Amino acid sequence: MTALTIMFLITDTHPILTHLNSADLEREVGVNIAKLSAHLSCPIQHFSYPEGQAWCYSDAVITVLKQHGILCAPTAEPGINHVEDDLFHLKRIPVI
Repeated sequence: MTALTIMFLITDTHPILTHLNSADLEREVGVNIAKLSAHLSCPIQHFSYPEGQAWCYSDAVITVLKQHGILCAPTAEPGINHVEDDLFHLKRIPVI
């Protein structure tokens, strides 16, 4: 990978993370980070929420992501980001 390549992790089974209990959430995030990191031989620091809507992630999900070294996670919610915005609530501009 070059310095300009950014990998975003998404889970294997794409569950809605807020529907998982804490053990399953930990396993889904932790196992997938470990697998992709080992495969690419580099740390995984970015995550893409399955579905990406507000009801698909929570403070508990964000806490687990941070515990695994994730630095940011864009949502699928439309909008514009500002410098002071939380990196775990980044919005997107849809292009159709």
